[in-house]
Amino acid sequence: MKLFLRNLLLFFLSSLATLALFETGFQIANFPKTEGLTEIWMVPHRLYHHFHKPNISFFNEVDEEKVTRKQKVVFNADGLRDRPTTEGLPKILFIGDSFVQGSQVDVDELFGNKVEDKLKNIDVINVGCSSWSSILYYNWLKENLSKVKDLKSVYLFFFSNDPNDTLKYWKKADEPKDLEHITFTGYVDKNDLDDTSFRFWLYKHSKIYFLIYRAKERIKERINKFRNVNSVNESDTFLNFFRGFATLEQKEAVALDNAYLVKISQLLARNQIKFSVVYIPIAQQIGLDENEIGSQYYGEELKEVISRSTIFQDNLKTLASENSFDFIDLTPSLRNYKKEHPQPHLYNNRDAHFNAVGHQAVAEVMANYIK
Repeated sequence: MKLFLRNLLLFFLSSLATLALFETGFQIANFPKTEGLTEIWMVPHRLYHHFHKPNISFFNEVDEEKVTRKQKVVFNADGLRDRPTTEGLPKILFIGDSFVQGSQVDVDELFGNKVEDKLKNIDVINVGCSSWSSILYYNWLKENLSKVKDLKSVYLFFFSNDPNDTLKYWKKADEPKDLEHITFTGYVDKNDLDDTSFRFWLYKHSKIYFLIYRAKERIKERINKFRNVNSVNESDTFLNFFRGFATLEQKEAVALDNAYLVKISQLLARNQIKFSVVYIPIAQQIGLDENEIGSQYYGEELKEVISRSTIFQDNLKTLASENSFDFIDLTPSLRNYKKEHPQPHLYNNRDAHFNAVGHQAVAEVMANYIK
């Protein structure tokens, strides 16, 4: 027994010495280069559930055409990804989730800033935060509307996962709660790196732990991507919405999301600010990948399925008409843009957000609408 314990101790010490040797070597060689990749830039927020740290920058890894590049992302003193405002110009506010945040492109390539450059006589304020939805948009607007001078209109960019996110945040909100009063106490999930944890200290300072953690995340991504290859099947959540199909929970989510969109429209109407909801289509609505061409969905050609509108588009069109705000569907315009520019993709391969070409396309559509 003593011999076993001694050998176990020797194995442990030798393994520790080997790790220390490799760690020292990696540190001296500065491999991998982790500058800007180990920042925690999202923090809990009492009203918005989560928001960006002000005055922070980091690098987002973007997959494009089998090449991974690092995109620098900077948030200003207000926690927004935006350029400095111009005094004296009328203000237009774009609010949305990660599509408005646009961490896949440079700040000057954001469709909001491209609209600003194209029209020249307006100042576009970009309020984009990953995984936000109408319940959080409402809280942000309530809190900040009076601070934005000369605001003429608000464009809310809607994506298909918004209602589910709204329901998720409603369930996470502090009790007691109602539509008007929503607050949050903490949000960090157990699987998230918390900047007060020992795991985060290792992630930030140990090259070996960084490599292991990123390898684990990459493996998870590859597994998920493999599961989603040829994912045109009867359980596809987004595609079900082309059939008008929704579970009871999804119907609850849409109803709650609608309630907050109406509250936003009422808030803006009281302040004499024009309100529009802009529908962002999923990538398949604009064009199918090669592996999806000819695919069947519930016995129907996929290309025929996606030619129809989703329940979200139908719902938003009706909601806008009944509550006197505008509804803009980007789908037909982006389809036309794709036909005129057949080679470039509008969406990134891995995360299904707009690339620089997609931001340019949206900017042209929105500029024509706003002018």
